Amino acid sequence: MLSVEHRDKGEVVSAAKFDDFDEVAGMWWARRIVLTDAEGHRRWSETQTVTEVSAEDFTKRMTEELAGKDRVILLPQPVPKVAEAKAAVTIGKATFTDHAVLTLHFAASQRWSRALDHLQECERLAAGKPGMLWLRDAFLTASRRNEELRKRLLEEAASLAATTAADTRANDGFLAETMFTEVERVLQSSELLELSDVLKKVYERQLAHLHAMKMWRTRQVSLLHAKRPPTNSLPASRRCENRRNRHPIFAHSICWNCSSNDVRRNS
Repeated sequence: MLSVEHRDKGEVVSAAKFDDFDEVAGMWWARRIVLTDAEGHRRWSETQTVTEVSAEDFTKRMTEELAGKDRVILLPQPVPKVAEAKAAVTIGKATFTDHAVLTLHFAASQRWSRALDHLQECERLAAGKPGMLWLRDAFLTASRRNEELRKRLLEEAASLAATTAADTRANDGFLAETMFTEVERVLQSSELLELSDVLKKVYERQLAHLHAMKMWRTRQVSLLHAKRPPTNSLPASRRCENRRNRHPIFAHSICWNCSSNDVRRNS
């Protein structure tokens, strides 16, 4: 493959070109990749070197990459049918997958107590696997147990912010973002602010090129705007001063908003 074009209504909007090929291990690899926009201007480019490794080195690297597999929750495909899962429970031979199927089955009809019974069995059978934290959070979200979810998330966020485990630290930025995206539709702005404050340390320790603190501050501004009560009874300048004193992060955006509102009222 020499190039890929993306089109909209017949017009090229972007393209990727591959060249400087090299044959390694019986395959041709592009050593240079260039992405261009609709006008043909270069937006991004990459150069790479491909080297063949020995079977021994490949096996060693593959073993290293799969080292954490025992901590992952895997569901075989296809999963059992509901009737099969119920039968396995009846004879006392239910697996994690059986209980997972029944958790989803009873949750679909909002029979939360029965779904919780099977979720707890999943937690027992997969004890110590970090993925179960997210399954419990998802259950609390779906069953609208928001107060329990809020308290649980604050505990998880505090643990994530304080962790020194290398494996967790390697992915803590992603985990923090996942917490927000999973619950931002069900928690109030004040609750999300509380969660954001606890997770601030996670964003502070991210690599500079990720601009994590910029993302954190942007979210803070949005949440603070959503949380603030109506203040139409106060002059704009007084409102601006009060908000700036309470929330320094608002300093620029609030001043602009207040000035714009004054112009509209006086015009």
